[in-house]
Amino acid sequence: AALGLYDRAYRVAEWPDLVFAGINGRIAYYIYARLQDDRVRLEKALSMIFWGIGQTAFPVAMAVFVVAPDLILFLYGEKWGGAVIFVRLLVVYSLFRPLWNGAGAYFTATGKPGKMITWNTVQVGVLVAAGLPFTVMWGAIGTCIAVILANTTGTVLVCRSLSREASLKL
Repeated sequence: AALGLYDRAYRVAEWPDLVFAGINGRIAYYIYARLQDDRVRLEKALSMIFWGIGQTAFPVAMAVFVVAPDLILFLYGEKWGGAVIFVRLLVVYSLFRPLWNGAGAYFTATGKPGKMITWNTVQVGVLVAAGLPFTVMWGAIGTCIAVILANTTGTVLVCRSLSREASLKL
C-alpha cells in the first residue's frame, strides 16, 4: 500500500519537471548548441531560459504543494489520500529538477556530457547509501527523504558546475 501511495505521489510531484522537459530537452539544447561559439549570446540565452523556467516551474510546483489534498482526491479518489504527505515531500525534488535538466542540456550541447554522468553517478550513490536505511527506518517517508537528499546533492553539483562555466546568477 505504501509503495502505491509513493508511486502516485512521485508521479504527481514530477509534473513541474514534465511540463518543462520539452523546453529543456529540445529547444534549449538546440539554442545552446547553436550559440556555443558565441560566449556572450550563449550566457544570455542560458540566463533567459533559466529565468523562464524559474518563473514558471517554481509556481507550478508550489501550486501542486498547496492543492495536493484536493488534487489527489480529484485524480485518484479518497482511498489515495495518504499520498498527500508524499506529494508534499517530493515536490521539493521537483522544484529544482527543471533547472537540473536545463543544466544537463547546456553541458551536453556545449560538448561536456561527462558532467551529467558525474552528477548522475553521485546522485545514485547518495540514493543507494541513504535509500535503503532510510526506507527501513521510516518507510515511504524515508524513501522521500533519500530522494530529496540525492537530488539536493545533485543540485549543489549542478550549481557549482554552472557557476564555474558561465556567469549565471542562480
